[in-house]
Formats: sequence, C-alpha cells, structure tokens
Amino acid sequence: MLNPVSSSIHRIAVRTPATRKLPTVRKFLLFGLPCALLLGSVSAEAATYSATVSSTDQQSIKGWGCNADFDRAFPNRPLFQQALYGDLGLTLDRLQFGHDCGSDDQGNLVTSVMDAYCSRISLLNSKGLHYIICSWCPNINMKSPAQVGSNGAGTVGYLKTDHETQFANYFVNICNYIKNKGLPLPTALCVQNEPTTSASYDAMGYINEGTKDYSQFYRVIKSLRSKLDSAGLSSVKLLGPEDGAYNTANTWGCSVNILGGAGFPALNDSALNAALGGLSSHSYNWGGGTTPLANWRDGCIQWGKEKWMTEYSWIEQGDHTSPGDPLKPALDTALWTTRRLCSDLSFVRNNYWFSWVGCKYGSSQDATYPQEELMYGDGTSTIYKLPLYYVLQKIYNNAPPGATVRTVSSTDTGLTTANAIWMDAVALVYGNTTTVALVNPTTTSRTTSLSGLTGTSAKIYLMNSSNVNQDMSSTTATVSGGTISSITMPGWSVTVVVTSGGKYETENLAEAAQTTGVTYRIVDDSRFSNSQGSFFDATAVGQYVTFDVPAVAQGTYDVRVGVKAWNNKGQWQLAISRMDQQGSPTNLGPVIDTYTAGETFTEYDLGSWSPGTSSDKAFRFTVTGKNASSAGYGMAFDYIRLVPQ
Repeated sequence: MLNPVSSSIHRIAVRTPATRKLPTVRKFLLFGLPCALLLGSVSAEAATYSATVSSTDQQSIKGWGCNADFDRAFPNRPLFQQALYGDLGLTLDRLQFGHDCGSDDQGNLVTSVMDAYCSRISLLNSKGLHYIICSWCPNINMKSPAQVGSNGAGTVGYLKTDHETQFANYFVNICNYIKNKGLPLPTALCVQNEPTTSASYDAMGYINEGTKDYSQFYRVIKSLRSKLDSAGLSSVKLLGPEDGAYNTANTWGCSVNILGGAGFPALNDSALNAALGGLSSHSYNWGGGTTPLANWRDGCIQWGKEKWMTEYSWIEQGDHTSPGDPLKPALDTALWTTRRLCSDLSFVRNNYWFSWVGCKYGSSQDATYPQEELMYGDGTSTIYKLPLYYVLQKIYNNAPPGATVRTVSSTDTGLTTANAIWMDAVALVYGNTTTVALVNPTTTSRTTSLSGLTGTSAKIYLMNSSNVNQDMSSTTATVSGGTISSITMPGWSVTVVVTSGGKYETENLAEAAQTTGVTYRIVDDSRFSNSQGSFFDATAVGQYVTFDVPAVAQGTYDVRVGVKAWNNKGQWQLAISRMDQQGSPTNLGPVIDTYTAGETFTEYDLGSWSPGTSSDKAFRFTVTGKNASSAGYGMAFDYIRLVPQ
C-alpha cells in the first residue's frame, strides 16, 4: 500500500489512505532483480565507468513551475499549499483560465471566477512566488462553433475573425482586474494552450491553421501586445506559440511550424518579433527524432528569445487508456520524466521548465492519466507524494534561478548523454553547488565516477524500487579534486548528486554594505590562504561590514571564518540573512575576540547554520567591543568556509 507521508518527517498531519497497491513486480522485484541488489549510492567498489560534468556553462535557469491544480479551492488546502508553494522549490505557478472566466463575447469577466484567481495570486504573493496566465478557452461566443472543446468529430471552435479585438480586450481586462486588486501582474501571459489541439476539454483553434496559415494567431499576438502597452501593462510578457510539442507533426504539436519552420521566418515580421517576449512550447513527443528539438533550440537562440517549456508529463509511454491496464508504476513516471527534463535542459536548453499537474484530489492516482500529478490526497488532512515530486524537489531547491546548465558525458554506452529525446544526465551549477541528475534506464546496476564538480562534499539521493513509497534515500560522499570516486546506480533508478560547501575568499566577495566612512581595503600578504585578506578599519562599537556570499544552497553547514588576529583587532559578532532580507539578520555563534599579542592567522568555528532557501546570503560582521589590551577595533578576514553537515 502506498503509505502516507510521515508527519514526523514532513511536518504535516496525515491519515492512512484507502488501500491502493503499486504493482507488486515493481515494489519487490524489478526485472527479476531482488531489491537487495538495487540498493546503494556511494560505492566502495572501483568505478566501471566515468562521467564528467562539462566546464562550459550553457543557459541559465530562470524558473521552475507547474500547473498547481485544477481546483480554485486550492488556497483552502494547506497541505498542498505547503508541498507545492513551500517545499518543492517552485518559483512559478501556471494559472489555467477557462471559458467560465469570460461573461460574454466582448471580453467582460465573471467577477466570482476572477476573485477565486485573485485569492490564488494573493497566496502566491505571500509566498514570494510568481505566476503566468495561460488561456485554454475564452467565452464560447467568441468562437465558431460556440462550444467549449471538440464536438466529438475532431472539430474545435475557432476564434471568430470579427472577435479578435474583443479577445485581446479580454486579457487586458484580466490584467487590470488583478492590478486593481493591488496584486502583482503575471510574469507572462500565453494567449492559447496548444492552439492546434482538438480536445474535448477547453480548447480553441485559429482560422486556417490546418493549412499552416497562422496569420490570425500572429494578428492576435500583435494586437494584444499593443493593447497591453497602451494600458500601462508593458511588464507582462507574451509567450507563444505554446503548442503541444516542438514539432512532432504537421497538424498537431508543431510549435516550430507555427513560427514558419526552421529558423522561425515568421519573426521577420518585426512587430510579431517585438510582441513575443519569450517562445514557449510543450515537450510531448510521439516521434520525429531530434531535428525538431534542434530546430526549436536553434530558432530561439537565433532570435535571442527565452525558451519556456511550460508543460510536460509522461503520457507518451504505455497504453494508459486500455481498460484493465494497471496504473503505471510511480517509479516509471519519475524515471521517464527525469529523462525528458535532462533532454529539455541539456539538449534543448530551456530557461524555464514546468511539470504538468501539481496535485489531484482523491484517495488514489488518476486512473486514466496517473503520470500527470506529483501528489494526490484531499490536501487538508492527507497528502501522498509520488517519486517524481521528490526527484524534482532535490533539483529545484538546489539549482534555483540563476543556476547554469552544463552537459554531462559518460564512458557508459548504456546511458544516453549525447543529444537525444530521452537523456540520462544533466548538471546544474549554482555557486559551490553542483546538482547532477543521473538516470539508469537499464536493468543492470552501474558504477561510475563523477568529475567536474564544485564543492567539497556531496549528498547522493536515490530513488528506486526499494523506496518508491517515500523520500529519496541519501548517503554522503567526499568531493576530492572535483571528483566523487564511485557512485552506484541501481537498475531502473534516478540518482541526484548535490555537492556543497567550499571556501569563499573574502577579498573576492562583493562588499554588500558597511558603516559609512570606515576604510575597507584589500591587503597583500602571503600568509593569507590566497595571499590576500580583507581589512575593515573600524574605530568604534557598532560599525559593520557585510559580505555577499553567493549562491548558497539550502542545507546545514558548519560555518568557519579565517581571520588575522593581532594586537590592534577588535571583537565582533557574525549575523546572517538572505541578501534581500539584510534588515533582519540572525546572530550565529559567540562574540569572537581577535586580539592576540602577536600576528596569528587562525580559523574560528561559529557553529551550525541551516539556511532554508538557496540564495545569496549576507554575512554581517559587527564590532561589539575590544579586548582591554587591544589597541583598536579593526577586523581582518581571510575567508568564510561552509562545511556541509
């Protein structure tokens, strides 16, 4: 039975769910391999293969997202709120706007529906998160025929040509409604989810798109951009075309085709090019090889556009609609989705990546599309997190926006690390933290070394059949010379390696703040660890200097500070905060007295520190006094060392 999340571990109250068994073959036996053979992460045995993280940065990560749920009652479900908006590491929610939001064919709004959305936006804002808006379908009277989705014969309602202006006004009204409530505007807005999809749910097409004439779509984008700008809403980016795939067919999933094919010639229209603040697509794929992926990537790069992958869940594999077909194992979903994420980041080079549904309500997974959600339950007293949730949590929290993507190569021919639709490795670097996702899609346990890493130590998280009902297991490893000597990846598993720790030379850190009028200087001295140190020539109690320690991953560290102590140095207190919260730092450790009779280069251990988020940190050193024998209040720093615990 899939066990509920333990309240002692995840700080939530839960109850036992209704019985729902994972397929026995995956819970206790995987392709004939006993679970005892599938355990492990750090290996004592010699590595059979070697994997290497490239030293070349590709694109920057700018956001992680998902469509949190379909239920506007989400703000009333605290367990889902905490799991998605607090613990997962999301930075963006994708809000789905349907046909019930518009009250008529003139672009007017249904107040009760908008108020529900505003409640969600207010919740996001309180968590420091952002959102995008995506329209599935406007009021049906803007369409011909006037229907929500497909009529059952594959015909979806198309936007009436004489309602293009009203359609643009509809979005302006949405943004103004949100703005007038005193809430933040969306980061971006997409006018249509999967415009070539003929679906039974909310959907809309564009006139003549079946013949590859997307001129109506272009007109709508340009008109909306103009109207947003005129309404003082220029900060809202427009995204498109957001079809179901980069280009798997001529009539569906053809984001490349909508922009005119390879090279995106449609963007030679300067107004269209200016209107699109980013290019978005979904990442579903039922064939077509790697050329469509390369065409999408290269077109975005050619035109200097941000790459937004705004929806993916593993629905391509398996006969998920067949009566009697068991629920696809949760581990399969985690493994295949991670393989797609590796491709989307390493090969396609997306800046934003969104999973599909965050949560669904009920005592079991969706019987038709169990691959879609990250968790289920009622969100109030029960919550059941699936393996993919834990994999994404490790990646998102340790590689927040600002992380850069690097490729991974391997001598193991059983893993796919070169450009492909499904790939088995990607690395993300954030300061001294390198996060590496490794997938073993084979039935054989594999052992590899991993080099090209930052940091001094690592946690190695594992998801396989032995712990599919719970969070990833973890072990620790030493990073020596940028290398972990041996990692074992069981058959059919996902491994996430997260390095951390390191030494920050203070002379190389940005000085974020200091007491006005006090001299701060860099001094050359071969006795410092990097032959330089940072001097703050304080003259009184209360004077301070703050260093910006960049890209510190969440976790637990022992904080140590290297200093020069001497007979003119003072006493100081360290306090730490996020860079954007410098007004409320928290003291760490005791007051340090750096007076000594003779020159001494030493290190002080300030104790354990556990930042809850990954971000730049402000290390503030404040003079609290001086030893009676000291001739002054000065401070002299060599380095800050963070030792992972």
